[in-house]
This record gives sequence, C-alpha cells and structure tokens, in this order.
Amino acid sequence: MKLLRLSGVLPALILVATTLTITAQSTLQADGGHPSVIAFGDSVSLGVGAGNNNSYVDLLEDWSKVRIANKSVRGITTKEAYDSLDTTVFSRESDIVILFLGGNDIIQNVSKEQTINNLRLIIERIQRRRGGEIILLGLHSNVFRLEYETAYRELAKETEILYVPNVLQGIIGNPKFTTDALHPNAVGHHLIAERVFPVFAHALTKAAEKDTPVHVFCTVNTLQDGERLTSSYSAFTNDAVEWKAYVWGGDEQYSYTWSGDELYKATGSTRIFSDTLTHSYTKFGNKKATVEVRSDSITKSVSCQDTVKIIPQPITARCSVLVRGNTIEWSAFAENADNIGFDYRWKSSSRSDEFEAYTRNITHTYGTPGIKTAQVRITPDGETTHPINLTCKGEIIDTPNTTASCAPQSNYLSDVVVWNAHTTISNPEFKWSGTNSLDATTNIASKQYTSSGIKTGRVKITNSDGASTQLECQTKITVEEEESSGCFIATAAFGTDLEPEVLLLREFRDNHLLTHTIGKAVVKTYYTVSPPIAETIRDSESLKALTRAGLTPITKVVGWIN
Repeated sequence: MKLLRLSGVLPALILVATTLTITAQSTLQADGGHPSVIAFGDSVSLGVGAGNNNSYVDLLEDWSKVRIANKSVRGITTKEAYDSLDTTVFSRESDIVILFLGGNDIIQNVSKEQTINNLRLIIERIQRRRGGEIILLGLHSNVFRLEYETAYRELAKETEILYVPNVLQGIIGNPKFTTDALHPNAVGHHLIAERVFPVFAHALTKAAEKDTPVHVFCTVNTLQDGERLTSSYSAFTNDAVEWKAYVWGGDEQYSYTWSGDELYKATGSTRIFSDTLTHSYTKFGNKKATVEVRSDSITKSVSCQDTVKIIPQPITARCSVLVRGNTIEWSAFAENADNIGFDYRWKSSSRSDEFEAYTRNITHTYGTPGIKTAQVRITPDGETTHPINLTCKGEIIDTPNTTASCAPQSNYLSDVVVWNAHTTISNPEFKWSGTNSLDATTNIASKQYTSSGIKTGRVKITNSDGASTQLECQTKITVEEEESSGCFIATAAFGTDLEPEVLLLREFRDNHLLTHTIGKAVVKTYYTVSPPIAETIRDSESLKALTRAGLTPITKVVGWIN
C-alpha cells in the first residue's frame, strides 16, 4: 500500500496539501502479459517536491498495476532529451512511452519553434525504432503560455500520437498544489495522475494482448470543501469521502456499481476509465466500499480493503455550577455540528462526598464547606471514543443565619413588587438578581413587571467575613381585575361564562393579548364598546344564534393558538 507523503512543504500548507490514498491491492503484479511502459520527462516526472513514491508516475503505476520505468532526468531540455534517447527510452523495451518535456526549454528561453522541432524529432525517432503508443503531456498552465498548448496539440495530431492537454492547469502557481513555483506537491501530482489516467488506460488496453481482462483499482480520499485532507484514515461526519475506481482492459465499455455502508450507485455503460462516488456519512464507525465493474460480458468486483473511520464533528462543551447553601447543582452542556445527542457521566473527585450520575444535571448536598470538584465525561450518543472531559469547581461557604421573603405573594401587573431579605448578622451586603433583570444592592428590591407569570428573585447575602449564602423566592404576577373581566359578547351569545368557547377566548386574552402593549389596547377598547352590544345580543335569540355561528370558527383558531 502506498500513502501520499510530503517532503519540504511549509507547515501552513500541510492541511490542504496532503492526500490520502488507500489501495485495494497491496502488491504490484508481474509484467507478464502487461504492456511495458517508460516515462520520460524532467523533474516534474521525477516527483521533485512531492516526496517519495508520490509522483504522477508512481500513482499511474499504483492504479494500473503495470510497472513503469521512470527514465526522467532533472533539468533536462528537449535537445538533451533527444541526445539521451539511447540511454533513456531505448535502454529497455517498451510498448508505451509517456513524454512530459519542454518546461526547462521555456525556463532557458529556448524558442517555442525549436522546442516543438526537438519534440518532433524525439517522437519520430521513437516511432521508427520502437513503434507502440506515445502519450504526450501538455504544458499549459498559469506559467506556461497557451500558445504552447496549441503547438503541442497540433504536434500530437501531426505525428498521430495520444495527447493529454492542460496537465498543469490550475496546479502550477497555486500554493495549495505546489512546493515551489514550478514543482507540484503530492496533491498536485494526484491531480496530474487523474488527468493522465484515462488516456493511459486507453493506451494500455490498446497495447495489451487480445482479450485482456478488465483490471480494477480502488482508492479513497477524504475531502473537505473540495480539498483533500491530511494523511489520516479519518473523516468527520458530513465531510465528503471520495471513493474512486480506475480501470483498463476489457472492451473499453464499462459499467460501475458501488455498494457499502450507506452507499449505492450504479452507472450505465460508458467509455470512461474511472468512476467516482462522493458521499457524506451520517453515522460513526469504519466505512468500506466495493465496486463492481462489468466489461466485455465479464464482471469483476474489488473491495477497497482499507477503511475510512468516520468520527463525530468537534464537540464544544462547558459546565456550570449553581451553589445554594450547602447544595451544588452541577450542569454540563455539549454541542457540535452534527446536532446529535450526548451521553454524560458525572463523578465526584472526593471520597468523602462521592456521587455518580448519568444525566446532564446532578444536584448534590455536601456536609462540609470548602472547594468542591466534579468531573463530567461527555461522549456522542452511541460513541465511546473522542470524549470530552471537563473538571468543574464550586465552593460551599459557611453560611450566615439568613432568611428571605417577598411581599406581597401575589401581585397585579400595575403593582410594584417588593422583594425583602432579612438577616440576623451585622453589616450585611445584599445583591439581588432574578427575572426581568431584577437588580438591587440593599435588602429591599422593587420591580414593576410588564408581563404576567411566575417571577423569581434571588439574593446573595454576605457577612463581614466573606461568608455568603444565596436564597430564592417567587411571586405570581396576574392581570388586573378590570382586565380579568369576562368576555361580554361571547358570554351573551352562549348564555354563561363557563361555556368552553368562552373559556378559550378568555385564555387567549390572558396569555396572548395582555402580554404586550398593543394587545392591552385592543382589550381596553373591547371593554369600552362591547357591553351595550352584549345587552342587545342577550335579548334576542336570533342574534345569539348568529353570534355563536360567527364565533365558532374564531374559537377553533384560538384553541389551536392556545
């Protein structure tokens, strides 16, 4: 198995410049029955800057399982390449020659015409002496001008050889895919290999013995935002995982069927020499894939033997502590991008105050004052790995003798609620907090509320020694008596204020209209104009029936809202 590795890459590029390739076969097949291949180029073909065994030549060899003799020479020009044919291309037999030359000509200011003429001489000499297939790779990129692309394409057409255009397009000049201005890194070479492979596979099939069976190779790459991730076997949930099959042989008509964990994809017959399945997994665990390729009435199935481990998205977690006298309420909260549930396990670190719980919140009463510590272990539901461990601290203080009360116990919206704390200690300090921003630093706190419901007041009382306690009390805020009157028109229509329809309307008024300024204004206007209307309805059976018919759909809507 070969993994892409980087050498000499700046640390800032590592996260986007490393590609994971997991192979389905672990050993290279013997040459018997396979075409012999030579690659002839410069430092790019040697993989300078990509690390060991990471050049596009290495990848083509991996994917095809055909040995490739790499006869490339660092810094070579097309003139030097022609002069060295006897010791490079002609040093061994070959059915296919891959040519990737000309970059150093441009760097050394050799004219385009001279470069093309040298390439023509190289191609013609190989054709005369060896025959077979020649694959010419184009130079066009951000650095090498488009005019070279046109000239290379015309040369390939003129000499009747195979041609791969734009091999370096988007790679040279892009720091994500290069180690310096002119040399692709491991990810860049992976892109080059993907561009070259279809033409290479066609040449292999054409040069192979008749009735060559279909050859299938499977890789997997983890992706994020379209970029290949670091060299690990892991990916987060919702990250894309790219399974890819490379084929050659058969009758050059292929159909692909993918299967595996959460996977299925089938494609019809095509002349494409590779197929890609990109999937974002939603469940944790080790994931595998199998690809079945059918060609020339023969089906071959290959499993990608290695796996990708899908792990949860990073977890953000925190804990909180609420001290009430000698009792502490420990709470933990976790979240991540998967929006999943979490398992919590609380444990005390003190033998004298041992407790254990498997809930998000746990309340424990302590027998002695002092600093208290608790640990919580948080893991995603159904996952035992990648936990978050938090340590939380709270302090139990020797509390003064204190009491607290709120008066009155029931209040209307128009009333000012008075919260009153009492203590027997001298020179106490008070700090009030609570519902709707209750705030005061004396023993009495006053607040007029704008909404009904249960209101909470908390006061922290501290003595001169710094000992403190926190107490809490509640009061209920209700609507004013006038606003609590009955619904005149509905009561007149239904005959009593105990009818379900009347109760629904009253509940809607109390819980929705009277909770904000506009609603209160509506209610006030209603109580101004509705009494005489109600009197008229009460004296007429026909008006009662008509009003009930009109209120019935309204009460249905109000019931749904309530």
